[in-house]
Amino acid sequence: MSAGDEQRIAFIADWCLPRFGGLELQLFDLAQSLRAQGNTVEIITATPGPTDLSGIRVHRLNGRRFPPWGFSFSRQQFRELDAVIRGGSFDVLHVHSGIIAPLAYGGARIAAQSGIPTAFTFHSVYDYMRPALHLLTGLGDAARLPIAWSAVSSVVAHEASRALRGPRVDILPNGIEPAAWSVHARQRSPGEYRLVTVGRLQVRKRPVALFDILDTAQRLVRGGTRVTLDVVGDGPERARIERLAKRAGAERVRIHGRLPREQILALFARSDAFLLPSRMESFGIAALEARCAGLPVVARTNTGVADFIEHGRSGLLAPNDRGLARAVADLASDDALQRSIMEYNGVHTPPYSWREIVALTLAQYERARSVRVHGPC
Repeated sequence: MSAGDEQRIAFIADWCLPRFGGLELQLFDLAQSLRAQGNTVEIITATPGPTDLSGIRVHRLNGRRFPPWGFSFSRQQFRELDAVIRGGSFDVLHVHSGIIAPLAYGGARIAAQSGIPTAFTFHSVYDYMRPALHLLTGLGDAARLPIAWSAVSSVVAHEASRALRGPRVDILPNGIEPAAWSVHARQRSPGEYRLVTVGRLQVRKRPVALFDILDTAQRLVRGGTRVTLDVVGDGPERARIERLAKRAGAERVRIHGRLPREQILALFARSDAFLLPSRMESFGIAALEARCAGLPVVARTNTGVADFIEHGRSGLLAPNDRGLARAVADLASDDALQRSIMEYNGVHTPPYSWREIVALTLAQYERARSVRVHGPC
Protein backbone atom coordinates (compact mmCIF):
# COMPACT_ATOMS: atom_id res chain seq x y z
CA MET A 1 0.00 0.00 0.00
CA SER A 2 1.41 3.41 -0.97
CA ALA A 3 0.95 6.71 0.85
CA GLY A 4 -1.59 7.87 -1.74
CA ASP A 5 -3.95 4.90 -1.33
CA GLU A 6 -7.13 5.26 0.69
CA GLN A 7 -6.73 3.67 4.11
CA ARG A 8 -8.80 2.62 7.10
CA ILE A 9 -7.11 4.25 10.08
CA ALA A 10 -7.84 3.86 13.79
CA PHE A 11 -6.67 6.46 16.30
CA ILE A 12 -6.19 5.12 19.83
CA ALA A 13 -6.13 7.77 22.57
CA ASP A 14 -7.11 8.13 26.21
CA TRP A 15 -8.41 11.65 25.61
CA CYS A 16 -10.86 12.84 22.96
CA LEU A 17 -13.54 15.48 22.43
CA PRO A 18 -15.77 16.54 24.13
CA ARG A 19 -12.93 16.80 26.67
CA PHE A 20 -11.21 20.00 25.62
CA GLY A 21 -7.45 20.37 25.20
CA GLY A 22 -4.64 20.61 22.70
CA LEU A 23 -4.30 16.87 22.11
CA GLU A 24 -8.06 16.42 21.73
CA LEU A 25 -8.34 19.23 19.15
CA GLN A 26 -5.31 17.97 17.24
CA LEU A 27 -6.75 14.45 17.16
CA PHE A 28 -10.00 15.72 15.65
CA ASP A 29 -8.34 18.09 13.16
CA LEU A 30 -5.91 15.40 11.99
CA ALA A 31 -8.78 12.94 11.55
CA GLN A 32 -10.71 15.48 9.49
CA SER A 33 -7.65 16.29 7.37
CA LEU A 34 -6.99 12.59 6.65
CA ARG A 35 -10.66 12.13 5.75
CA ALA A 36 -10.44 15.05 3.32
CA GLN A 37 -7.92 12.97 1.34
CA GLY A 38 -10.29 10.01 1.08
CA ASN A 39 -9.21 7.99 4.13
CA THR A 40 -11.57 6.50 6.71
CA VAL A 41 -10.69 7.40 10.29
CA GLU A 42 -12.22 6.00 13.48
CA ILE A 43 -11.26 6.93 17.04
CA ILE A 44 -10.98 4.46 19.92
CA THR A 45 -10.93 6.26 23.26
CA ALA A 46 -11.59 5.99 27.00
CA THR A 47 -13.24 9.44 27.11
CA PRO A 48 -17.06 9.35 27.49
CA GLY A 49 -19.14 11.14 24.89
CA PRO A 50 -21.00 10.75 21.60
CA THR A 51 -20.19 7.96 19.16
CA ASP A 52 -20.08 10.39 16.24
CA LEU A 53 -17.95 13.54 15.89
CA SER A 54 -18.90 15.34 12.67
CA GLY A 55 -19.02 12.06 10.78
CA ILE A 56 -16.08 10.40 12.54
CA ARG A 57 -17.04 7.17 14.30
CA VAL A 58 -15.88 7.04 17.92
CA HIS A 59 -15.60 3.82 19.94
CA ARG A 60 -16.00 4.76 23.63
CA LEU A 61 -14.49 2.07 25.85
CA ASN A 62 -15.78 1.19 29.30
CA GLY A 63 -13.45 1.31 32.26
CA ARG A 64 -13.07 2.34 35.87
CA ARG A 65 -12.37 6.06 36.16
CA PHE A 66 -9.83 7.49 38.59
CA PRO A 67 -10.61 10.97 39.94
CA PRO A 68 -9.38 13.66 40.08
CA TRP A 69 -7.41 12.98 36.89
CA GLY A 70 -10.35 11.37 35.09
CA PHE A 71 -8.38 8.67 33.26
CA SER A 72 -9.82 5.19 32.83
CA PHE A 73 -8.14 1.84 33.41
CA SER A 74 -9.49 -1.72 33.56
CA ARG A 75 -9.01 -5.16 32.00
CA GLN A 76 -12.44 -4.81 30.39
CA GLN A 77 -11.25 -1.68 28.61
CA PHE A 78 -8.36 -3.53 27.00
CA ARG A 79 -10.56 -6.49 26.06
CA GLU A 80 -12.90 -4.06 24.30
CA LEU A 81 -9.94 -2.38 22.58
CA ASP A 82 -8.67 -5.72 21.31
CA ALA A 83 -12.15 -6.59 19.99
CA VAL A 84 -12.50 -3.27 18.14
CA ILE A 85 -9.05 -3.65 16.59
CA ARG A 86 -9.70 -7.21 15.45
CA GLY A 87 -13.13 -6.40 14.06
CA GLY A 88 -12.31 -3.13 12.36
CA SER A 89 -10.40 -4.24 9.24
CA PHE A 90 -7.96 -1.39 9.80
CA ASP A 91 -4.93 -0.82 7.57
CA VAL A 92 -3.01 1.08 10.23
CA LEU A 93 -3.30 1.92 13.93
CA HIS A 94 -2.10 5.26 15.27
CA VAL A 95 -1.69 5.59 19.04
CA HIS A 96 -1.67 9.14 20.49
CA SER A 97 -0.28 9.55 24.00
CA GLY A 98 -0.46 12.35 26.54
CA ILE A 99 1.20 12.21 29.95
CA ILE A 100 -1.36 10.14 31.88
CA ALA A 101 -2.33 7.67 29.19
CA PRO A 102 -2.81 4.05 30.32
CA LEU A 103 -4.94 3.24 27.27
CA ALA A 104 -2.21 4.48 24.92
CA TYR A 105 0.56 2.67 26.79
CA GLY A 106 -1.27 -0.64 27.07
CA GLY A 107 -2.94 -0.19 23.71
CA ALA A 108 0.42 0.18 21.98
CA ARG A 109 1.34 -3.36 22.95
CA ILE A 110 -2.06 -4.74 21.87
CA ALA A 111 -1.83 -2.82 18.59
CA ALA A 112 1.71 -3.96 17.87
CA GLN A 113 0.80 -7.58 18.54
CA SER A 114 -2.31 -7.42 16.32
CA GLY A 115 -0.35 -7.78 13.11
CA ILE A 116 -1.56 -4.35 11.93
CA PRO A 117 1.08 -1.66 11.16
CA THR A 118 1.25 0.62 14.21
CA ALA A 119 2.44 4.20 14.68
CA PHE A 120 2.78 5.89 18.07
CA THR A 121 3.02 9.65 18.69
CA PHE A 122 4.06 11.25 21.99
CA HIS A 123 2.23 14.56 22.54
CA SER A 124 3.60 15.64 25.93
CA VAL A 125 6.87 16.43 27.69
CA TYR A 126 7.86 13.37 29.68
CA ASP A 127 11.07 14.18 31.52
CA TYR A 128 9.61 14.30 35.04
CA MET A 129 7.33 11.34 34.26
CA ARG A 130 10.05 8.95 33.04
CA PRO A 131 9.99 6.66 36.14
CA ALA A 132 6.20 6.34 35.82
CA LEU A 133 6.55 5.60 32.12
CA HIS A 134 8.85 2.67 32.82
CA LEU A 135 6.57 1.40 35.57
CA LEU A 136 3.34 1.71 33.56
CA THR A 137 4.44 0.41 30.22
CA GLY A 138 7.59 -1.61 30.58
CA LEU A 139 9.21 0.68 28.02
CA GLY A 140 12.45 -1.13 28.66
CA ASP A 141 11.40 -3.68 26.01
CA ALA A 142 8.93 -1.50 24.10
CA ALA A 143 11.71 -0.58 21.65
CA ARG A 144 11.56 -4.15 20.36
CA LEU A 145 7.89 -3.82 19.43
CA PRO A 146 7.20 -3.30 15.68
CA ILE A 147 6.11 0.33 16.12
CA ALA A 148 7.01 3.52 14.23
CA TRP A 149 7.68 5.98 17.06
CA SER A 150 7.25 9.75 16.69
CA ALA A 151 6.84 12.87 18.81
CA VAL A 152 5.40 16.33 18.26
CA SER A 153 8.69 18.22 18.73
CA SER A 154 12.42 17.69 18.94
CA VAL A 155 12.49 18.06 22.74
CA VAL A 156 9.78 15.40 23.16
CA ALA A 157 11.46 13.14 20.61
CA HIS A 158 14.71 13.33 22.59
CA GLU A 159 13.00 12.48 25.88
CA ALA A 160 10.95 9.69 24.34
CA SER A 161 14.04 8.14 22.77
CA ARG A 162 15.78 8.16 26.16
CA ALA A 163 12.74 6.59 27.85
CA LEU A 164 12.54 3.95 25.13
CA ARG A 165 16.30 3.39 25.46
CA GLY A 166 17.45 4.43 22.05
CA PRO A 167 15.11 3.65 19.15
CA ARG A 168 14.48 6.09 16.35
CA VAL A 169 11.80 8.65 17.21
CA ASP A 170 10.76 10.87 14.30
CA ILE A 171 9.21 14.32 14.64
CA LEU A 172 5.54 14.49 13.66
CA PRO A 173 4.45 18.03 14.57
CA ASN A 174 1.02 19.35 15.36
CA GLY A 175 -0.77 21.16 12.57
CA ILE A 176 -2.80 24.30 11.99
CA GLU A 177 -4.19 26.16 8.99
CA PRO A 178 -1.81 29.16 8.78
CA ALA A 179 -4.04 31.20 6.47
CA ALA A 180 -6.85 31.04 9.04
CA TRP A 181 -4.59 32.90 11.52
CA SER A 182 -3.49 35.68 9.20
CA VAL A 183 -4.23 39.18 10.53
CA HIS A 184 -4.79 41.85 7.89
CA ALA A 185 -5.65 44.88 10.04
CA ARG A 186 -4.11 45.61 13.43
CA GLN A 187 -5.54 47.82 16.16
CA ARG A 188 -2.70 49.20 18.30
CA SER A 189 -3.30 50.99 21.61
CA PRO A 190 -1.01 54.04 22.04
CA GLY A 191 0.97 53.96 25.26
CA GLU A 192 0.05 50.32 25.92
CA TYR A 193 1.95 47.12 25.14
CA ARG A 194 -0.59 44.29 25.07
CA LEU A 195 0.51 40.77 25.86
CA VAL A 196 -1.77 37.82 25.19
CA THR A 197 -1.56 34.22 26.34
CA VAL A 198 -3.78 31.28 25.37
CA GLY A 199 -3.78 27.93 27.11
CA ARG A 200 -5.28 25.63 29.68
CA LEU A 201 -5.15 27.16 33.17
CA GLN A 202 -3.46 24.32 35.03
CA VAL A 203 -0.38 24.16 37.25
CA ARG A 204 1.78 22.51 34.58
CA LYS A 205 1.28 25.53 32.28
CA ARG A 206 2.42 27.94 35.06
CA PRO A 207 -0.25 30.65 34.60
CA VAL A 208 0.52 32.11 38.03
CA ALA A 209 4.01 33.01 36.80
CA LEU A 210 2.44 35.41 34.30
CA PHE A 211 1.85 37.99 37.04
CA ASP A 212 5.47 38.17 38.25
CA ILE A 213 6.64 38.34 34.63
CA LEU A 214 4.19 41.17 33.97
CA ASP A 215 5.30 43.11 37.06
CA THR A 216 9.00 42.69 36.28
CA ALA A 217 8.52 43.68 32.64
CA GLN A 218 6.66 46.82 33.72
CA ARG A 219 9.59 47.84 35.95
CA LEU A 220 12.07 47.25 33.11
CA VAL A 221 10.20 48.87 30.24
CA ARG A 222 11.30 52.27 29.02
CA GLY A 223 9.27 55.24 27.85
CA GLY A 224 6.33 55.04 30.24
CA THR A 225 4.52 52.32 28.26
CA ARG A 226 1.97 50.37 30.27
CA VAL A 227 2.28 46.59 29.85
CA THR A 228 -1.04 44.72 30.00
CA LEU A 229 -2.08 41.09 29.67
CA ASP A 230 -5.05 39.25 28.14
CA VAL A 231 -5.51 35.67 29.40
CA VAL A 232 -7.54 33.21 27.31
CA GLY A 233 -8.34 29.76 28.66
CA ASP A 234 -10.02 27.76 31.37
CA GLY A 235 -9.02 25.07 33.83
CA PRO A 236 -8.52 24.23 37.49
CA GLU A 237 -6.34 27.30 38.15
CA ARG A 238 -8.90 29.79 36.83
CA ALA A 239 -10.27 30.90 40.22
CA ARG A 240 -6.75 31.58 41.47
CA ILE A 241 -5.87 33.46 38.28
CA GLU A 242 -9.01 35.59 38.58
CA ARG A 243 -8.08 36.53 42.15
CA LEU A 244 -4.59 37.57 41.04
CA ALA A 245 -6.06 39.51 38.11
CA LYS A 246 -8.43 41.38 40.42
CA ARG A 247 -5.48 42.30 42.63
CA ALA A 248 -3.50 43.48 39.58
CA GLY A 249 -6.38 45.60 38.34
CA ALA A 250 -8.78 45.29 35.42
CA GLU A 251 -6.81 47.90 33.47
CA ARG A 252 -3.73 45.62 33.54
CA VAL A 253 -5.04 42.04 33.33
CA ARG A 254 -8.16 40.85 31.49
CA ILE A 255 -9.45 37.27 31.90
CA HIS A 256 -11.53 36.04 28.94
CA GLY A 257 -12.07 32.36 29.69
CA ARG A 258 -12.30 29.96 26.77
CA LEU A 259 -12.90 31.65 23.40
CA PRO A 260 -13.66 30.30 19.92
CA ARG A 261 -10.92 30.59 17.33
CA GLU A 262 -12.38 33.64 15.56
CA GLN A 263 -12.44 35.62 18.83
CA ILE A 264 -8.87 34.59 19.63
CA LEU A 265 -7.82 35.85 16.19
CA ALA A 266 -9.58 39.18 16.86
CA LEU A 267 -7.69 39.40 20.16
CA PHE A 268 -4.39 38.68 18.37
CA ALA A 269 -5.18 41.63 16.09
CA ARG A 270 -5.32 43.90 19.17
CA SER A 271 -2.17 42.45 20.77
CA ASP A 272 1.55 43.15 20.47
CA ALA A 273 3.15 39.86 21.61
CA PHE A 274 2.30 36.35 22.76
CA LEU A 275 3.68 35.21 26.14
CA LEU A 276 4.09 31.55 27.12
CA PRO A 277 5.66 30.88 30.56
CA SER A 278 5.45 27.06 30.48
CA ARG A 279 8.72 25.19 31.19
CA MET A 280 7.31 21.88 29.97
CA GLU A 281 5.70 22.82 26.68
CA SER A 282 5.72 19.90 24.27
CA PHE A 283 4.77 21.98 21.24
CA GLY A 284 2.77 25.18 21.80
CA ILE A 285 -0.10 25.22 19.30
CA ALA A 286 -1.39 28.61 20.45
CA ALA A 287 2.12 30.06 20.14
CA LEU A 288 2.31 28.79 16.55
CA GLU A 289 -1.08 30.34 15.81
CA ALA A 290 0.12 33.64 17.26
CA ARG A 291 3.27 33.50 15.15
CA CYS A 292 1.12 32.98 12.03
CA ALA A 293 -0.87 36.05 13.11
CA GLY A 294 2.39 38.00 13.03
CA LEU A 295 2.94 38.32 16.78
CA PRO A 296 6.39 38.00 18.35
CA VAL A 297 6.35 34.94 20.63
CA VAL A 298 8.09 35.18 24.01
CA ALA A 299 8.68 31.71 25.45
CA ARG A 300 11.12 29.49 27.34
CA THR A 301 14.13 27.86 25.77
CA ASN A 302 14.36 24.06 25.75
CA THR A 303 10.66 23.62 24.92
CA GLY A 304 8.83 22.52 21.78
CA VAL A 305 8.28 26.19 20.88
CA ALA A 306 11.93 26.43 19.88
CA ASP A 307 11.18 24.24 16.84
CA PHE A 308 9.33 27.12 15.18
CA ILE A 309 10.54 30.25 17.02
CA GLU A 310 14.00 31.51 16.14
CA HIS A 311 15.35 33.86 18.79
CA GLY A 312 15.59 37.44 17.53
CA ARG A 313 13.86 36.64 14.23
CA SER A 314 10.36 35.28 14.93
CA GLY A 315 10.29 35.84 18.69
CA LEU A 316 12.43 35.92 21.81
CA LEU A 317 13.39 32.88 23.90
CA ALA A 318 14.69 32.99 27.47
CA PRO A 319 15.85 30.41 30.03
CA ASN A 320 13.86 31.76 33.01
CA ASP A 321 11.05 34.09 34.04
CA ARG A 322 13.39 37.04 34.52
CA GLY A 323 14.56 36.54 30.95
CA LEU A 324 10.95 36.43 29.71
CA ALA A 325 10.25 39.72 31.46
CA ARG A 326 13.40 41.25 29.96
CA ALA A 327 12.31 40.07 26.51
CA VAL A 328 8.88 41.67 26.93
CA ALA A 329 10.49 44.93 28.07
CA ASP A 330 12.89 44.89 25.10
CA LEU A 331 10.01 44.48 22.66
CA ALA A 332 7.89 47.14 24.37
CA SER A 333 10.82 49.59 24.41
CA ASP A 334 12.30 48.93 20.96
CA ASP A 335 9.96 49.72 18.06
CA ALA A 336 12.52 48.54 15.51
CA LEU A 337 12.82 45.10 17.14
CA GLN A 338 9.05 44.79 17.43
CA ARG A 339 8.55 45.81 13.81
CA SER A 340 11.26 43.52 12.40
CA ILE A 341 9.83 40.42 14.10
CA MET A 342 6.28 41.21 13.05
CA GLU A 343 7.39 41.82 9.47
CA TYR A 344 9.32 38.54 9.41
CA ASN A 345 6.37 36.58 10.81
CA GLY A 346 4.03 38.23 8.33
CA VAL A 347 6.09 37.00 5.37
CA HIS A 348 7.48 33.62 6.49
CA THR A 349 4.91 30.90 7.12
CA PRO A 350 6.24 27.95 9.15
CA PRO A 351 5.75 24.48 7.57
CA TYR A 352 2.92 23.24 9.78
CA SER A 353 -0.11 23.36 7.47
CA TRP A 354 -2.43 20.37 7.55
CA ARG A 355 -1.40 19.50 4.01
CA GLU A 356 2.19 19.15 5.19
CA ILE A 357 1.29 17.37 8.44
CA VAL A 358 -0.93 14.85 6.64
CA ALA A 359 1.96 14.06 4.28
CA LEU A 360 4.26 13.46 7.28
CA THR A 361 1.58 11.33 8.96
CA LEU A 362 1.13 9.12 5.92
CA ALA A 363 4.91 8.74 5.73
CA GLN A 364 4.83 7.47 9.32
CA TYR A 365 2.24 4.89 8.29
CA GLU A 366 4.56 3.70 5.52
CA ARG A 367 7.35 3.51 8.06
CA ALA A 368 5.06 1.47 10.33
CA ARG A 369 4.61 -1.04 7.50
CA SER A 370 8.36 -1.23 7.01
CA VAL A 371 8.95 -1.74 10.73
CA ARG A 372 6.34 -4.49 10.70
CA VAL A 373 8.28 -6.33 7.97
CA HIS A 374 11.90 -5.52 8.79
CA GLY A 375 11.80 -4.90 12.52
CA PRO A 376 12.49 -1.75 14.62
CA CYS A 377 15.17 0.66 13.48
